[in-house]
Amino acid sequence: MVDIEKHKIVDLISSRDRKDVEAWLGTFPNIKIVSRDGSIIYRKAIESALPNALQISDRFHLLKNLTDYCSAFLKRYFKNKVLLSIPELRDSEDANKKIGAEENVIATNMLTLKSKAEKMEALQAKGWCKTKICKHLKLDSRTFAKLQAKTIEERKSMMDDKLTKKHNAVTARKQAKINAAKELRSKGFSKTDIAKELEMDPGTVACYLKPGFSAVHGAYDTKRPSLLTPHLEKIKSHIEVSILKNPAGDSDLIRPLYGTE
Repeated sequence: MVDIEKHKIVDLISSRDRKDVEAWLGTFPNIKIVSRDGSIIYRKAIESALPNALQISDRFHLLKNLTDYCSAFLKRYFKNKVLLSIPELRDSEDANKKIGAEENVIATNMLTLKSKAEKMEALQAKGWCKTKICKHLKLDSRTFAKLQAKTIEERKSMMDDKLTKKHNAVTARKQAKINAAKELRSKGFSKTDIAKELEMDPGTVACYLKPGFSAVHGAYDTKRPSLLTPHLEKIKSHIEVSILKNPAGDSDLIRPLYGTE
């Protein structure tokens, strides 16, 4: 606990429990402003011990949240691959061979880890050795070893992107609360008592107790149709052809998508 004006430590308590924090804050009735993180436990403790105090977010968490949002925006906005142009070759036969080889390299590099794992298994079934597989799939030998040592479920978890892992973690926490609410209900607790015990909104508790309620949001993994929906496959095929035939990213290959040609 620090004095946010003098930037000096006031006290240290060895607990994050709401009752302990509430009791500690109650010894400082003169406090008018409390800076905190996003913890609901602290919010409840402050509201109870110092109902007239103004709660604000601390500078660290404001900057951290801003940085996280900016980072997520930039990752969506900018391309995650930079394609370089291939120097033209005078000999047409050599040029064709070069383009064919570059197409194979680009196609291999565009494979996801999941696709590489599937191809790895297929090649192993054909009797390919580790070195040959790694060279063919542009796969690091350490990654090969990790994939080999993991079970199917572990591989699936390993290949999930950050968004999927975040969703799974949120869903797991939500399911834990649902289970806790149902367990308390089975012991005779009322919805109001459950809400107080789990520090949740009574309306949320009522939803959690409904038969068949799922921790996964109903709209998850669904996309609303747009004007482009009927043309997505055609657009995707144009983009793939453009990447393979025009690594430099010249706009001439993209223009027919939007023009009258």
